Amino acid sequence: MMRICILLLLLWTIPSDRDVKRLDLFPQYNYQSLYQDSFGMSQSNATDVWSQQSQVVFLAAISLADQYNIKLNNQTISGDIIGTNNDENEHAVLNRVCYYISTQRSNIVGIVGSATSNNARFISPFAAQIKLPVVSFSATNAEFSDTRRYPKFYQIVPSDFFLARTIVQLFKRFNWTTCTIVIQKDDYGYGGLNILSEYYNRNITIKERLTFDGKDFNDNLKKILLRSRSKIVLV
Repeated sequence: MMRICILLLLLWTIPSDRDVKRLDLFPQYNYQSLYQDSFGMSQSNATDVWSQQSQVVFLAAISLADQYNIKLNNQTISGDIIGTNNDENEHAVLNRVCYYISTQRSNIVGIVGSATSNNARFISPFAAQIKLPVVSFSATNAEFSDTRRYPKFYQIVPSDFFLARTIVQLFKRFNWTTCTIVIQKDDYGYGGLNILSEYYNRNITIKERLTFDGKDFNDNLKKILLRSRSKIVLV
């Protein structure tokens, strides 16, 4: 419900002298399955379900706006979806967004997405330059909380600072002090590592570090775990 309220609030506060169209950035495969097999959830993995649920929430916000006859400049709120691939180059996503905005007859009044902090880092500064708000349903990088660098960016999920703080509380609860950390090679992995290393180095000592590219480890997992002085593995 909070997501719906934030989206409607952003749409409501946008100047009414522009056409009302919203641009959504969601993972392509999730969007294609959204209208299949009861939203596709019976055959989806956990990541698919999570992303589909995010899409459903924003679609529900638009449906509620239509149900309660919420309009801007006497125009019904509408929008289009650009399918994204989380593994593709961030410049490719930004290029598609720029092309879409430059070729549409209607002005875009807001952007929903994208799913990753990597893409959000490229899209948000561009959107800020043309005065478009960006509402991300899953980008958690803590740097997005800096309103000076990202003045038009809105996070509706907790940043990585909250997750790191929770991890520290867990370590304190069980008197753990060291760990081997496994991180994915993206903003989420490196962002979390930086927070733990910079702000909580007195609470947690990282003995070993392994990187994961989404498919394979970049080192010998068994070898690292056997030689590590810590038996706590933090993923």
